[in-house]
Amino acid sequence: MDNKNTPKSRYEINAEILKFLRGEVEKVNFEELVDDLLGIPPGALLPEILIKEMPRPFNFVDELAGSAREKDILFLGLISALGALFHEVTGEYRGRKYHCNLNLIVLAPPAMGKGALKIALALFKRLDEESLVAYKKAKNGFVAGEVPKVPLPKTYYIPGDASGAALKKKLKINDGTGFMLETEIDTVTQAMGQDWGGFSDILRATFEHEDISKLRMNDEDPEIISNPRFGTALSGTPGQMKGLVKSILDGLFSRLLFYHVFETPKWQRWEKLSNQQSFEDMKKRLRDEGYDLSKQVDARKIDFEHTEIMECVNFVGEKLTEEYTLVNKVFAGNVFRSMVMVIKVAMIFHVLRILSKGEELDSRELLRDVVLAMYIVGLGLVNARYEARELAPATIVDYRDVYLEKLPAKFQTVEAVQIGKKMQIPTRTIHLRLQEAVKQGKLIKVAKGIYQKPE
Repeated sequence: MDNKNTPKSRYEINAEILKFLRGEVEKVNFEELVDDLLGIPPGALLPEILIKEMPRPFNFVDELAGSAREKDILFLGLISALGALFHEVTGEYRGRKYHCNLNLIVLAPPAMGKGALKIALALFKRLDEESLVAYKKAKNGFVAGEVPKVPLPKTYYIPGDASGAALKKKLKINDGTGFMLETEIDTVTQAMGQDWGGFSDILRATFEHEDISKLRMNDEDPEIISNPRFGTALSGTPGQMKGLVKSILDGLFSRLLFYHVFETPKWQRWEKLSNQQSFEDMKKRLRDEGYDLSKQVDARKIDFEHTEIMECVNFVGEKLTEEYTLVNKVFAGNVFRSMVMVIKVAMIFHVLRILSKGEELDSRELLRDVVLAMYIVGLGLVNARYEARELAPATIVDYRDVYLEKLPAKFQTVEAVQIGKKMQIPTRTIHLRLQEAVKQGKLIKVAKGIYQKPE
């Protein structure tokens, strides 16, 4: 993607929806929400409200990350890590119980801030250290030569440099929980080698918490990992993606939350931090924050079955399905699972708000968290569509460009609607595309209802 198409500022949420998210109005307009989500360009920066106005531990984003891209990457890394940390939290969607774990994938050129992802591991550091110290202390209590009968330690962090068999063994020890974070996708794909298919199976199964089983020739009984809640956060350059997902038909593709960076790296000025605390001191605070959060969170269930929340998810899901299946019918799976991701992210936000305020919150507050989550997942969908064109260019057609090509040099809105209907494009989507084309300079609005193509 050309640098001229890279964002100059954060994506601006519709003003009325922003009022709803800040609690200034009681209702959200679902049609405006869909239009806003469809207007997100690939490679966009996250909206300002997510970076500046979210409860702890997201306050660390401004303190620990420098550029706007680094802030986004750390923010998404924290969401993914919290999804693994809150492994006892559940929510029901379409009659199924879901946990908060996610599969994040960040694709960016070298030197574009992917390393900020690793900072999120600080959330687990104190917890893992405590678990390892307790294990070593118990192990040291045995006399020399005696086989220690001490359960192996449960630790959240699972390195990406592990075979599929080793990963399954660790998940069995962890009762299905854990978090893998790597800033080079190749580390994971090379370590898995011929086991890669098994690893892909694990990611697909854990997204929906389906049992993982293993049976080898010498095993008497299959080894089963029940209710897995394993989360991942991987980053790499765009060229590494094909080592992770071979095809858009791979079920893993629709279970990934994509974040794309397209711009060329630029020099970041070296300036003294306004906060007098050192970087390591702030990471220590984040480590303690993760420890405290883990002790405060209980096995709670978030109730999404409120009329307005269900209406919102149904309306947005239906309209996004109409939009994305125009590109390729395979994208129906991406939209369906994106709504699961919305529920997962909303659970994380809602638990943090409850802990921050020290009280239970009503369904209106939960709807706000659902809408906020839609902007993260909506960006992920747009980026997935872009990535699909890289993986399968012959099967992915951007109907927006095809539609614009079919329009005459100068035309009225009624003509544009007639042409769009022949392409089976919904009327409201046609109006949205015309607005988008004007913003991008692909069309000029001469007068009300009259457009022309630039010469």
